Amino acid sequence: METRRLEYFLHIADAGSISKAAQNLEIAQPAMSRQLAILEHELRCQLVERSPHGIRLTEAGRSLYTRAQIIVRQVSGLRFDVGVDGGGLTGSVAIGLPPSHERFIGIALVAETLARYPQISLQVNSGSNLLAQLHAGTIDLALAPVESADASVQVTRLFREELVLVQSAGAPPPPTDIAALAELPWIVTRAQSAVHGVLATIFQGSDLQPRIAAEIGSLALVLQAVQRGLGVTVLPRAAILPELARGEVSVAPAADPPPCRIMSLCLRRGSTSIRSVAAVAGLIEELVKRECGAATGVDRPRVLLSP
Repeated sequence: METRRLEYFLHIADAGSISKAAQNLEIAQPAMSRQLAILEHELRCQLVERSPHGIRLTEAGRSLYTRAQIIVRQVSGLRFDVGVDGGGLTGSVAIGLPPSHERFIGIALVAETLARYPQISLQVNSGSNLLAQLHAGTIDLALAPVESADASVQVTRLFREELVLVQSAGAPPPPTDIAALAELPWIVTRAQSAVHGVLATIFQGSDLQPRIAAEIGSLALVLQAVQRGLGVTVLPRAAILPELARGEVSVAPAADPPPCRIMSLCLRRGSTSIRSVAAVAGLIEELVKRECGAATGVDRPRVLLSP
């Protein structure tokens, strides 16, 4: 089986159409269809269902999609690690960021990587279950709210951050009574997110459950709902600095003492493109140190941890 066919399959799946994938890769559609047919013959299963409107992955195709991503990335890393590509750092590096930290480090990381390592192909993924993605091999490293992991993941603690109650601008101070606090309409991201764990910590020992008014898969929509006064949420202060600066939301202590969490750089041991992964990990640590050192006083949302 040729890796090239797996690459074509991924392009077809992402494009949702054989003709569009062929156009994107600037190859003839019949050639693309032929490579897909050969792959299906080699695997002895149908990978896509064709229709006038494009293609849809079969169950076998969905299973292959995840495996093919890992294989293609591993082969790409192998080529450069053994010196086939030569020259400076290259290869593909996939990083996972929690939605609350995309604005903190996402764009800065892309900019720094392009400037320093233009031959590295950086893939930035957003999500909550980042350790699972590390174990699956779909990402190489992650910035995640964990302090330890199993032996397959190297964890470097970077900073401690405070989480605050976020509400609409001009809203009255939230109640300090724990029962009244539980009755507030809480708007949170989906169940796998760290926000649920923070809420559990706040109400731990009180036998109370917060009233979840809505679970929304997008952090941007959560913030819009809070801005409109539809409810409150709990987030790292850093996640809402732009909204705070524009006066669109207000914050208050979520508890006494305020809940905090440790953010760590998690690296999958044995990642492909090892040197490139290490270079990007170094950029992340550098950016974190720069950001933590720049903020002071109440505007300092994070405390840098000593190595």
